[in-house]
Amino acid sequence: MTALLSILKNLHRATVLVVGDVMLDNYVYGTVDRISPEAPIPILKIQRNNEMLGGAGNVVANLHALGVQCFVVGVCGKDENGIKLRRLLAGLDRVEHHMLSVDDMATVTKTRYVSGSQQVLRTDIETPSAILSERSGDIFALVSGAIDRCDVVILSDYKKGVITPALCQSIISLARDRGIPVFVDPKGRDYSTYRQATLIKPNLKELKDAFGYEDITGREVDYARRLLAKYDIEYCLLTVGKEGMKLISRDHEISFSSARREVFDVSGAGDAVIATVAAAQAAGASLEDACYLSNLAGGIAVTKPGTSPVSNFELVTELKARNKIFTLPELMLQVEAWRANGSCVGFTNGCFDLLHAGHIQTLDYARKNCDKLIVAINSDSSVKRLKGEDRPINSEDQRLTVMAALESIDALILFSDDTPETIIEWIQPNVLVKGADYALADVVGKKCVEASGGKLLLAPVVEDLSTTRVIRRIQATLEKEKLHPVA
Repeated sequence: MTALLSILKNLHRATVLVVGDVMLDNYVYGTVDRISPEAPIPILKIQRNNEMLGGAGNVVANLHALGVQCFVVGVCGKDENGIKLRRLLAGLDRVEHHMLSVDDMATVTKTRYVSGSQQVLRTDIETPSAILSERSGDIFALVSGAIDRCDVVILSDYKKGVITPALCQSIISLARDRGIPVFVDPKGRDYSTYRQATLIKPNLKELKDAFGYEDITGREVDYARRLLAKYDIEYCLLTVGKEGMKLISRDHEISFSSARREVFDVSGAGDAVIATVAAAQAAGASLEDACYLSNLAGGIAVTKPGTSPVSNFELVTELKARNKIFTLPELMLQVEAWRANGSCVGFTNGCFDLLHAGHIQTLDYARKNCDKLIVAINSDSSVKRLKGEDRPINSEDQRLTVMAALESIDALILFSDDTPETIIEWIQPNVLVKGADYALADVVGKKCVEASGGKLLLAPVVEDLSTTRVIRRIQATLEKEKLHPVA
């Protein structure tokens, strides 16, 4: 983990050039509570709108959030949306934009109308590709003027007309002559456009599209290798949704698993991935480490609304949390290593849904009575069985992230059974800790721990404080506000 944290710390030294379809993303938020009498369509009562960088612009926003110095080359119109787009880019420090303004084009704009977390409608404003292809020479001149100051080039192709086959090949050739890697976020069926790129990053749908949507299930790696061989590309970073991603070369494959998450919006996740892998490479990371970090970034991105960039701080937090979260086989190896160093291993468990002072007191007590503290956390399904269908309030991923931030905890493990008895039997902790509101005889794992020479400790509890009571207090407050609203 130290090496990965060092990479993130050094991202400010990296410089990345982004070339592609820079767009304006507009999110219009409102509420829908009736259907139009004119047609069977919902009426959206608009409350607010949020304009942000989209397409290749979102790649730039992610690089900026990571702390990377960035150059961006793209095209926009001289219309109102083009002015907004340039203003957004100008507002990013350490981002130097070289946007070609064209008189006779409309700035590519996507407007999404959202009610709650549901998109109701999307409208697009686009420009015919022929208009942009005429400006390829001007775009290449801008790239030529910036490339020598960059460590990595990203080609962000949304098939809106900027990345033509001829321009793409010219940029790749220019970069190869200088020993600069070129990472491509591809689109469409013709991958000859990206011939001799360093890395392509399709998702599963885009890979299928490259082969005419034929069934490639279970053979994704083989098909990716066909693209690599045919077009002389070194690597394919294939994103496979909730399963994570695969780094594929012609003779090697590395899989990166994804943590279970509550997915809010997949928009922009691919941009976060390509930005992070390129930034990490530019900062001197190995490609494997760069992909590991980009996998984390993609996982964070899908939990956020809209095309929200992933920050350096979020990656550091996620990385530190991941370092504490174990599967049972991993935890057994870790415990073995701790014991080899003479450490006393403690164990406690719970749902830890809404973290409160009582939880902190118990965890601090447990940590003071051992050298290394393991905390087992009930999965979402386990909490539902024990507490009811309206629980947990916070998902297992959120609970693990919060708990991983506590210094008192050395290891976390998720369990789906009603009790952690199986984990206790395998780990055999030296110290088992539960709250003093439990009767000794009722503590799960007591016999196992004592039989192996360990001991059971009951931690002092904070009276009248529990997650259930906190929830009831919140509900009572909300009901009171309904009856007596504040003016």
